[in-house]
Amino acid sequence: MLILPAIAQVGTSRDDLLAYRVTGAISSAEMDQFAEHLNLVFDNHDRVDLLIIFDRYREAEGADLFDWEAIRSWFRAGSKVGRYVVVGDADHAGELLGGLSSILPVTPEIFDEEIAAWRALDARAAS
Repeated sequence: MLILPAIAQVGTSRDDLLAYRVTGAISSAEMDQFAEHLNLVFDNHDRVDLLIIFDRYREAEGADLFDWEAIRSWFRAGSKVGRYVVVGDADHAGELLGGLSSILPVTPEIFDEEIAAWRALDARAAS
């Protein structure tokens, strides 16, 4: 399980679903660790669904989000991620996701309510 100051992995009821809660601004070091984590996941799974829950999220500086490890993981996501589901303020999350959309070839499904996202993915949080 990945646990960083601003990003924490959430256990799920599905083996092929990865969920992460973002609770603050993501530093460059955290983005690098998150990207390394995703690359390991992609090495070990043919395909996964991805759920990102923005909870009390504050946007980091744009440069913090684009180191080489992060870029590598986002490019790989195109062939590894089935559904990409995002929870949070659509306008705020949309700003970050809009910047990533040029390199992430998976269109996010954005939900305002966390419970709606879990239902759409036919899953639940698990410990």
